[in-house]
Amino acid sequence: MGTLDQLLLRPAGLELVLTVKTTVWIIINFIKVFIVLAFIALIFHLNIGFHIGLLPIFFITCIGIFGFSLLLAALTLKYTKTASFQSVISYLLLFLTGSIFPLTQLPEFVQISGRMLPITLGIDLSKQLINQHSVSINTLLLLCVQSLIYVYVGHLAFQRIYRSSKKSGIDNSY
Repeated sequence: MGTLDQLLLRPAGLELVLTVKTTVWIIINFIKVFIVLAFIALIFHLNIGFHIGLLPIFFITCIGIFGFSLLLAALTLKYTKTASFQSVISYLLLFLTGSIFPLTQLPEFVQISGRMLPITLGIDLSKQLINQHSVSINTLLLLCVQSLIYVYVGHLAFQRIYRSSKKSGIDNSY
């Protein structure tokens, strides 16, 4: 029996299992990153910029990323080879978020696409706080709205594709 089969057999729904696993993964990796950064700062005597306002921005951004992940999970249910495009999607997101090149140096359609991602706005807000600039409440609300839209669309897509996949035989042995 495969991993998906085992997930489908659990008494909790697949989306709940994904939500809990993702939440635990985020918390564990956040702690790991914090420990590594603290260790590096101590060893190399670096002043790593931190602002307490980064925490809500981080968690709001993670909510949007989770919505995007639900959409990818739904596509994986429908098209089983979606996971093999994971590295392509990761590299594409690096460009679209302005992590490799500033968005302003990229073509207009890439800039528009990048600004539609909550991670891009989360990165921009984080940079502002680290550089001791203030963050407007409107921009923070925009991040909240973006993240909620991604969660809503991801949830709807996941539910719809999951139901249709069950009908077409994803778990026809149950």
